[in-house]
Amino acid sequence: MTISEEMQRTTITMQMKIEAMQKEFDAMQMRVRNGGKMNWNYLWIVVLCVVSYMFGKSSQ
Repeated sequence: MTISEEMQRTTITMQMKIEAMQKEFDAMQMRVRNGGKMNWNYLWIVVLCVVSYMFGKSSQ
């Protein structure tokens, strides 16, 4: 396993995660438009998960 392969795999994983997050965000925006209240707690949990995931990757 070379470093570039590892980087490629990590990048692809991150892209997939970002796409999934964008879908979640779109769903949340739809809910807001439909009169629902934005769930900031949920948003913070997602942000924290991503940040901790990235720090975990970089510290390995």
